[in-house]
Amino acid sequence: MKLILLEDDFLLNKLLTRILKKNNYLVESFTDAVELNNYLLHYKNNIDFFILDLNVQNGSGIDVLKKINDLNLERECYKIMISGYFDKDNLKDCYVNGCDDYLKKPFNHEELLLKLKYFKKDEVTLSNGLSYNLLSKELKRNSNIINLTLKETLLIDELFNSIPHVVSHNQIEDYIYEGQSVSSEVVRTLIRRLRKKVGKDVILNKVNFGYYISNDLVVNLNQLF
Repeated sequence: MKLILLEDDFLLNKLLTRILKKNNYLVESFTDAVELNNYLLHYKNNIDFFILDLNVQNGSGIDVLKKINDLNLERECYKIMISGYFDKDNLKDCYVNGCDDYLKKPFNHEELLLKLKYFKKDEVTLSNGLSYNLLSKELKRNSNIINLTLKETLLIDELFNSIPHVVSHNQIEDYIYEGQSVSSEVVRTLIRRLRKKVGKDVILNKVNFGYYISNDLVVNLNQLF
């Protein structure tokens, strides 16, 4: 599968390229947004993935997202934004312009590979009748939408995207609370609210580490393609 990488940190670019090629991805790497946009004018099709750094030389990953939208690529592709900091306005711009996922640096390369492995994953259904659509961000029980607050939605999205891995307390602080240090009781309160809505046996606890949804609960996985 063909993957486009935009990362202006030379060492990180080299490391990610090596890891991705080792995992059988055909990688074209760039450090400059203008250079990548010019490349897309001539080689815009047959691309499966984009990994785009938010802030790079001569532009940004958002500029590339906009170029992708303008070009109307023949193949639907999966777009992951990466950044060393978390800002709500930038995050909103990323999703408004079509990104599918967002990773905060530093991240474990296994996390990136997992997201790529399950790209275009549509809906996960659990044995208790719950289903979660990873594109629309809708949580349902027997086709009925379960209303969630913003933080509940962010956490549910992270949990379902991470199956079967544990979402650590640090990840929750970074993603749900925008990097703010919060007490364990604050996180437990959020978990308790969610468990009332999804069932107490859905969100499991790994003591002193974090929370997860067991792969044993998954009964089917619908694919877009």
